[in-house]
Amino acid sequence: MQTTAQVPNARQMHHARAAGDSAQIARLAPLAGREAMAAGANRQAADYLSIAVELADPQDEASLAALLFEAGEACRLVSRLRDAMAFFERAADVAGADTTLKGRILQRLSRVKWTAGQKAQARTLGDQAIALQEGADTDELAMALASRAQIAMSDYEMEASLPVAQRALEMAQRLGRKDIVSHALSTLSLASLFDSADHNALYIESIEVAKAARSPINLTRNLSNGGVVNWYGLRFEEALDLFDSAIATAYETDTIEQVDFHQGFRVHVLDRLGRWDDALATARDILSKPLEQSSPAIMLRLAASRIAMRRGNSDGGEHLDEIEALMGAEEDGRHICDVACLFAERAWLGLEDAARAQARMDEALALPFNPMLKEDFLDWQRRIDPARLPGGLRELHAPYQASMDGDWAAAAAHWQQAGDPYRAALALAEGDADAVARALLILDRLGAARVREAVLGRARDRRLDIDAPARPRATTRENPAGLTKRQMQVLGLLGEGLSNAAIADRLFVSAKTVDHHVSAILSKLDVASRGEAAALARKEGWL
Repeated sequence: MQTTAQVPNARQMHHARAAGDSAQIARLAPLAGREAMAAGANRQAADYLSIAVELADPQDEASLAALLFEAGEACRLVSRLRDAMAFFERAADVAGADTTLKGRILQRLSRVKWTAGQKAQARTLGDQAIALQEGADTDELAMALASRAQIAMSDYEMEASLPVAQRALEMAQRLGRKDIVSHALSTLSLASLFDSADHNALYIESIEVAKAARSPINLTRNLSNGGVVNWYGLRFEEALDLFDSAIATAYETDTIEQVDFHQGFRVHVLDRLGRWDDALATARDILSKPLEQSSPAIMLRLAASRIAMRRGNSDGGEHLDEIEALMGAEEDGRHICDVACLFAERAWLGLEDAARAQARMDEALALPFNPMLKEDFLDWQRRIDPARLPGGLRELHAPYQASMDGDWAAAAAHWQQAGDPYRAALALAEGDADAVARALLILDRLGAARVREAVLGRARDRRLDIDAPARPRATTRENPAGLTKRQMQVLGLLGEGLSNAAIADRLFVSAKTVDHHVSAILSKLDVASRGEAAALARKEGWL
């Protein structure tokens, strides 16, 4: 007997919409949405479930609450935060006496509020989700605990986060929920980050458990958290690899809930590695589109401001109003320190009133968390006014500790080993005449013209006889028409006839970043096409 495969609900939904059959659409939309969610097609699921909510019977509150939760979850996974928040808030209103569903809704709403920058509400909702489900071990309670521990960790409340994350881990292990186990392990890896300056192995375990659990959202989160662990450990190349993996996994699995956050941290890593052209191109690309998440919007603006300021393209204050508006009154301590660093660097370069900068720095000094979480800020405070530093600053990461101890040579060596050329240059700038000359060479390679002048001026104030290298000319053989080192690499690959996508693969950057470089090359060389750029480069002997 011949059988036919069942027609997928999504296909039936397509036909029903084409026919304008509202009854069929109302019946099929939730089925098609769940079908898409099961297949990992989260964007499609968000669309179908949003339609299902519009057509649902408002009198059937129990079914409506469950459907609203599903729609909110699908929208959360694809970073439609406003839609997710609206669905979860409405679901909480109609959930009634179903404490299991209500707790699940509050936990998700807490996470969305946190991502959107509504921190105080996120904490309250997270606590409510736990209180509502306290008692016997349940999946919902374990997830609520894991989520609340992550929020506390993100608040740098490590002492509060650790026991909650440990409880979530143990409960999830008893329940056999590997996805929640991986979530809790990832939080523990960050909350216990400062137990040792050595490589923290917990994040590696969290990644492996997420893979075993086949949990894309946790795998993406844990890869990114691993990047943060390595970032704080000053292992920048390892951090970059993990952020790249997190971003790739997010797009491959259609779980882009936090992809802008991953990108924000990735740009910070590129900044630390001295890959400023890539950092700027990525930041500008992301900021050219609407962002619903406050944290990456702040991080990207800070990175763009710092690099433009160091190069002399701006005074570093062009994004401050937007950053202040995004931070509001309840932003986390990490951003308070980052903004204070920008103010301090501006003051060090003579671009900011010292008293105004110190007022912002005092706010960061007062934050009651581990000094290793604000090492860069403390290093800037050392440069601006070391008398205000707290006492007993020990066991910082090696380059920061060396600077605190007055050992500029050791600090520079540590920064060079870590792959952070800018901070290596700043350390060398505190040394003797030969060290300052080396610092100037590094700053020239970075294009940090404004910092170069500040370093040279301070050295002369110390009456050092600096054999300063000449500032690089814009039309040398190595740097024709002012092309950056990265643009020269791209120009060489254009000469090989590679496409932008192929160049992106070769250089391990995004195709969008290559697009920016190609546009800059055409503009600087005053040519109309890639072929003309390659031909000019061959004619002039640049390739």
